Amino acid sequence: MHALHTAIPASRRNAVDRHFPDIEINWYSVDRDHPALRLAPLIHISSATYLRLLTDVIVDVSVDRLLYLDVDMSIAQDVLPLWQIDLDGYSLAATLDQGISNEDLATFKRMYNLSGDALYFNAGVLLLDLGRIREVGEFKQALDLLTADRDRYALADQDALNVVFWQRWKTLPAKWNFQRSLLYADTDIQGDARLRRDVVPAIVHFTGSQKPWTRDEWHPYAWLYLKQLRKSVFRAEIEAKGGIGPRTYVKALLRYLLRVKLMRGTLRRRA
Repeated sequence: MHALHTAIPASRRNAVDRHFPDIEINWYSVDRDHPALRLAPLIHISSATYLRLLTDVIVDVSVDRLLYLDVDMSIAQDVLPLWQIDLDGYSLAATLDQGISNEDLATFKRMYNLSGDALYFNAGVLLLDLGRIREVGEFKQALDLLTADRDRYALADQDALNVVFWQRWKTLPAKWNFQRSLLYADTDIQGDARLRRDVVPAIVHFTGSQKPWTRDEWHPYAWLYLKQLRKSVFRAEIEAKGGIGPRTYVKALLRYLLRVKLMRGTLRRRA
C-alpha cells in the first residue's frame, strides 16, 4: 500500500502500521509548500485532493500499476478482480461520475472546447498504468492546467483530469465506485441510458459533504465504515469528534440491513 499524505505525525503512522502488521505501507510525505498543495481546495475537500496528480512522481518508480482510492470510501468486496482488469492500452480506467447529467456533460464540453463524444469520470477510484502516465506526462498536463488557472475548474483536479483524458479512458462498472447519486431514483445520469439503481457496491464512495464519521450521515452503507471504526486505534478520537455514540451505530446498522433486504428482493425479481 502507498499512502500519500501531508505531515501526518510519525506516531500516528506507526499506530496504523502496528494495526495492519500484514500490510506493507509505504508512506509518502509531501511538503505543504509543493505547488500542487498551494492550489485552492474545494468547499468540502482539502487541498490533499491534488496529491493524486503526484502519484506518478512520488510513488516508487518500480510501481507500474496502481489502484488509487480516495479516503472517503469503504471496501465491500475483494478488489482483486478490479486490479486484474485489462486497461486495453489506456492509461486510466474509472467509473462514470454518477452525479453528472447529460446536460452537465454538454456544459462541460462547451466550457473547455472539447470535441467528439465522451463521458465524464469520477476520480475517486482510478486504475492507473503509472508507467504510461510517466511516459506521456498526463498527470503533469492536468496539474499544469490547474496551476495556470485553478478557478476555471469548478471540480478542481477531477475536471482537469477529464479534460486531459477526454476520450482516452476505460469505463469501469459502477459497482467499483458506488456514489451517493445512485441512491436517488430520480437522478439523470450521463450517457444513453440510466445506470441501474440496484447495483451491489464493491466500493462505496461517500461523495458529498456528509461523511460516515459524523453522526448525521444517513447513507445506507455507512455501517460498512462504522463496523471497521469499532476496530480502529483511533475509534475514541473519531467518535468524540463526530458525535458518534451507540445510537449512531444502531441506526446505521438498521439502515444497512434494510438496504440489503431491499436489494436481495430486487435481485430475486430480476432473476
